[in-house]
Amino acid sequence: LRPQRSTHLYDALVESFEKLEPVTSRKALLVFSDGEDQGSRTSIEGAVDAARRSDASAYAVGLVGWSADEGMHTNRGLLEEIARSTGGRAFFPETEKDMRKAFDRVRAELHSQYRMGYVPSVGDGRPGQWREIQVELTRRRGLIVRTRLGYYSHAEQIP
Repeated sequence: LRPQRSTHLYDALVESFEKLEPVTSRKALLVFSDGEDQGSRTSIEGAVDAARRSDASAYAVGLVGWSADEGMHTNRGLLEEIARSTGGRAFFPETEKDMRKAFDRVRAELHSQYRMGYVPSVGDGRPGQWREIQVELTRRRGLIVRTRLGYYSHAEQIP
């Protein structure tokens, strides 16, 4: 997006997820923001919905910003929700050393991801229906499972 006087974070998120849509390989979006929005045409719900519909993992790096309402702060809730919705993570570094650690963690996660697929059970077949998913490890300890919260069905499922 072109720089403007105010932060159109929600619009930028939606446009970024749209630009990643045609990519067929693994997708990741790295977001640097204080999590505040001023002036987007898109609502916060629209931005979160775009994240949920995307196949990209979002990694948010929360920076401290200034708001007329709240002074210096970071909207951790939004950044964490965007990351969690996509199976990514949110980081809130306070020092340059913390920033380096965050980048190292993102790089390590991107290099150690696995893709899984499954055929869902027959539902009511409505396209666009939100379906929650849960993935758990039953035999391995010490590993972390980070997944999307769910997905939107595209068409009637085959039994």
